[in-house]
Amino acid sequence: CMARLIRDEDEIRRLTDINGISLQEIERRAHPLEDKHEDPDSYRVRSHVGFLGDGQTFVQCLLDDWKTIRELGLTHCEVADALRTIIQVVEAKRKENGWGPSRQITVSLEAAQLLPKFQKLSAPNALQTFTVEKKFYSGHQFSIFANSEAPDSEESKMSWKDEYYITNDKFRDIGLRLIVAGNAENGIIRWIDNYGFYEGGDLNIYRLDPRLLLATLVGSLSDQARQILVQRVTANLRLLEASNNAIFHETEIMELRAQLLAVSSFDS
Repeated sequence: CMARLIRDEDEIRRLTDINGISLQEIERRAHPLEDKHEDPDSYRVRSHVGFLGDGQTFVQCLLDDWKTIRELGLTHCEVADALRTIIQVVEAKRKENGWGPSRQITVSLEAAQLLPKFQKLSAPNALQTFTVEKKFYSGHQFSIFANSEAPDSEESKMSWKDEYYITNDKFRDIGLRLIVAGNAENGIIRWIDNYGFYEGGDLNIYRLDPRLLLATLVGSLSDQARQILVQRVTANLRLLEASNNAIFHETEIMELRAQLLAVSSFDS
């Protein structure tokens, strides 16, 4: 399947709601929320970084990423299964060794294990080594598609207070890292699986750009993926440099400049 609850792009264009939440309300919720007191009725389904970019509609976000996934020769279900597999292997290793919930764990998997139907693997049996760190929120994040009038729906019952930082060790020096909001069962993996929703916004740290995601899974950085990473780092760098408090971000600015240089000179 391309996605479990949406069949194709024509169906995306006909969307009026997700789980009974109108597109207009989804896009309102998708704006960054700095202070929960600004939206006491629905702050639990919102995020301080938002879910979409400035001026980006939910439908266009879906259409853009569906187009990319088709160009890559993948399906959203395959991508979701690959991320789910990494997290499940990590948690099995944690349980087997009796390690604590925040321990950084390294696992090695063949690309063909993660994407068994992907036809473009140049080295399907090459081991990819992932370093994975699990972090926790102080409170629960609820789905942007939660609907109080449909309390028994999958989206309305979904919540999480954890996230996973996944790095393919080949890309450690260039700072390419996926931040997976949620876990194997709840959060962005479920959204990718159901709708092909990877979140939007160039400055959204929780967006899982499909090209960067594929690069991480198979250990190969395409020219397009490199360009996306350069654009992301550059956007963050310019934001900090233009800040009125830039002097307080000198360390971050230096780190971003070093990352930009490393990405530009990286030999994949």
